[in-house]
Amino acid sequence: MTPGPASAFRPWWRPHLRQGDLVVYHVDLTPANGSESAALAWLDESENERRRRYLGDLPKRQFALCRAALRILLVRRLDCPNRSLRFEEGRRGKPFALIGDERCGFSFNVSHSGDHGMIAIAPGGRLGVDVEVRRERKAIDQLIEILLTEAERRQMEQMDSDRRISRFYDLWTAKEALVKANGLGHAIDVSRLNLVDSVGRSGETRCFHDRDVLGGRWEISNLGTAVFAASLARELPPAP
Repeated sequence: MTPGPASAFRPWWRPHLRQGDLVVYHVDLTPANGSESAALAWLDESENERRRRYLGDLPKRQFALCRAALRILLVRRLDCPNRSLRFEEGRRGKPFALIGDERCGFSFNVSHSGDHGMIAIAPGGRLGVDVEVRRERKAIDQLIEILLTEAERRQMEQMDSDRRISRFYDLWTAKEALVKANGLGHAIDVSRLNLVDSVGRSGETRCFHDRDVLGGRWEISNLGTAVFAASLARELPPAP
């Protein structure tokens, strides 16, 4: 794991959102960008072994490009050698970074879907990001019944088919981002998270106050485009 300097190649990521000290990056996962060979040089032995275990070119590419981009971004922020940076997972699988044996002070989260990845990084605090390529799904009606609250479903009844599908993806990624921020995985029943008034249009950030499922106060940012839905969830300090 002896990569060249980060300036020696063209980055395959770019800032997608800046909120003060938090940055969300979009990661280009298309095979045509030619970045995979540069990315592989940044992975350690265990990460390269993990990549080899994935079946198919797309999962291999998604992991390599997202993990290498995360490494480069953290190395720059922490001003540390790449070889000193390693990752561990919490009890429910949420990764965190260490420099040597010391846990680093930055929070991060990663998501990918198709040719699109998202990486969120901030100095501390709980956050989660999720991205899903917008596409028609045969079972979307069943997903709506399973994943959404009654209020969310009622809201969507007034929409035409295209807007309904778009709204579903916006709500779904917001719920997934909240779940990932909490690091609780499938222990959370997302059909109990009522985001009917907490997910705005693309580029909009709204607050979500929750007492029943997650607790606390959260910001939910809609990062979506016409091609993909994406959401950022970030925990807010307790109200004074």
